[in-house]
Amino acid sequence: TMQHIFKLVLVLFEFVVVIASSTNPLVHHSWSSCPYEWPIPQGWSLTCINVTVPLDWQSSSSSGRQITLGVSKLSPISTPPTRLVWMIPGGPGSPAFPFISDILRWISDGTTPFTQPGSAVGFLLPEHRGVALSTPLTCSSLGLTPEMIAKCIKELTTTEGNWTIEELNHFTTTNAARDLDFLVSTLSHDDDDGSVPVDHHLYGVSYGTYLVQRWL
Repeated sequence: TMQHIFKLVLVLFEFVVVIASSTNPLVHHSWSSCPYEWPIPQGWSLTCINVTVPLDWQSSSSSGRQITLGVSKLSPISTPPTRLVWMIPGGPGSPAFPFISDILRWISDGTTPFTQPGSAVGFLLPEHRGVALSTPLTCSSLGLTPEMIAKCIKELTTTEGNWTIEELNHFTTTNAARDLDFLVSTLSHDDDDGSVPVDHHLYGVSYGTYLVQRWL
């Protein structure tokens, strides 16, 4: 678990956590093109990665079921970011990649949050487990009535869904917080060449604020 030094700013349904730069050894990962298209302005790149994590973080077995977590990254091409912002979506169940629309509006208007003179900002958009670019957990219909929930569980636990009730019980906020901890620890240095400190920020929206608080 990362050691966190942070400042918390709470504004309505959003908050920002500022994490001090880590001294972990630099490990870089292979990012590739995203499975979706978005009009990206000149001077910026959009890439994606899938990271494998255990379905059950508390299991001591190495043979337990694994899932993938999708992450999108929007970053400037010419200047390595000195500030990385993790955009944590709400829901639970909302995808992260639509944040790109907000980011592009900030870029177009010149109002990008977290920018300081002489700094370049990059954005990381992690998906919740079971959502969007992550290993999918989907039903043919969505709803919160007892009947619709029962129908969804039945679909997920059929041969087609291939989930057990015990496995579904691991789709929790606590496990999602462990996912986030692993992603931040694992991917934070992919744009870091070691020459300057890189600050990491978590920008939570709605349920994303609750998730980040659970992580902290």
